[in-house]
Amino acid sequence: MRIDQKAMPIVEAVRAHQARERVSLHVPGHKAGQGLSEELAAYVGHVGRLDITELPGADDLHHPTGPILAAQQLAAAAWGAQETYFLVGGSTVGNLAAILTAVGPGDLAIVARNAHQSIWSALELAGAQIVPVFPEVQGGVAGALSLATVEQALSHFPSCKTLIVTSPTYYGAASDLAAIVKLAHQNDVLVIVDEAHGAHFSFHADLPTSAVQVGADLVIHSAHKMLGAFTQSGLLHVCGERVDRSRLKKWLRTLQSSSPSYLLLASIDSARQQMATQGKQMLSNTLAALRSAKMRVIEKRPGLIVEVAPVGFADPFKWVLDAGRLQRTGFEVERLLRERFGVYVELATERHVLFVWTYASTHRDMEMVVEALLAIGEGISSVTSPVDLTTHTQQVVTHPLVLHNLGQRVLHEVEGALQDAIGHVVADAIVPYPPGIPYVLPGETLTAETAQVLLQHHAAQQRIDGLLEQNPPRIRYYLEAAEEQGGEAVS
Repeated sequence: MRIDQKAMPIVEAVRAHQARERVSLHVPGHKAGQGLSEELAAYVGHVGRLDITELPGADDLHHPTGPILAAQQLAAAAWGAQETYFLVGGSTVGNLAAILTAVGPGDLAIVARNAHQSIWSALELAGAQIVPVFPEVQGGVAGALSLATVEQALSHFPSCKTLIVTSPTYYGAASDLAAIVKLAHQNDVLVIVDEAHGAHFSFHADLPTSAVQVGADLVIHSAHKMLGAFTQSGLLHVCGERVDRSRLKKWLRTLQSSSPSYLLLASIDSARQQMATQGKQMLSNTLAALRSAKMRVIEKRPGLIVEVAPVGFADPFKWVLDAGRLQRTGFEVERLLRERFGVYVELATERHVLFVWTYASTHRDMEMVVEALLAIGEGISSVTSPVDLTTHTQQVVTHPLVLHNLGQRVLHEVEGALQDAIGHVVADAIVPYPPGIPYVLPGETLTAETAQVLLQHHAAQQRIDGLLEQNPPRIRYYLEAAEEQGGEAVS
């Protein structure tokens, strides 16, 4: 089959439909945008005309035979996968489908502890036995998963069927996937890589190696995080023969909408075309400008930008700031950047601030950010309470997951203040957003250290799933048999 990466089959199909249709007697109800409110229409322009459904010539995401199939085949060729599936539920639905395909009830899965909550949700739905393994810590953040850690886990749990790795991490640290995938396959273990933040890796030699390039069995990409597709779009790549394709397709049909957005599908198609035909040059231009901007910051503020992984395993499009170098918390730096300079960042914690650059970032963006950082640094002498960086860290996952049948241990489930739950097994995942990585999983014991970090996030008004929206914050947890406690029983 001839591969023409300049083609955009879905975009072209939508355009062709626009040219043909004169009267709409099908959904959606806004009828090609003519029924949108004046306010929304003024904001989104002609986008409503692109919002079509499964019409003749437009194909069907769940049974593709036309432009969607062609677009997915072009994507597979662009990334080097055997097969690629488009996702309209983000990388979250890709994680769910991949895990539910590969993992069954009682199966043993080794999982990096800094995995996204969608992975833990999928494992819970699958009824899996979970062996959490802990990533390296560099620069105060959870980083890559080491080969030695994987080797040790596989040695201790030889019946493991699946290994699930997050690479790169939210902070841009990539694992040595070539070595990890080779080791797992030698042990007949299927490898799933949540590479949501690494969809751009395949298009430039100066970026870490993509999981697709080293043959990971299932690789999940976000198409909107680092590429140019609309939010909530993603890709699921299949490599190798360990994956049950029919089971995967079944789960994708089950989990994805039966009315997928053609705006999302067309944006994935367009983002692939852009990267496949222009990606190397666009990434080169941005990388050169970022290196220059980073050097300016380092020269004036040594240590402000944290190295989260060795050279070759760190994504240069992610900057992690050590807010302590400015004698402020990450929350304070985030607020100053937003309120004084109009700079909105991806994430702030007590210690760090995360910047996400992409191929679309401009020289003007970089100039503004560098000037803002240098300006914030000028006010250091006015701060009287610097952060103690020796005790504040994002990496609070320092104890193993307790794998047991809660029903055999506990008397009942209660709701209580966060502080009252210290020392008890929690009932829900506690997940700050962003980044969506659980600080505590169901079945883990809440420590005083973790509770303190969660309270800091709550005080900074960060969204935290699993905390009940009350002040002070409350959570659900379990009481041991014959234990007295002031929490309220949950029926």
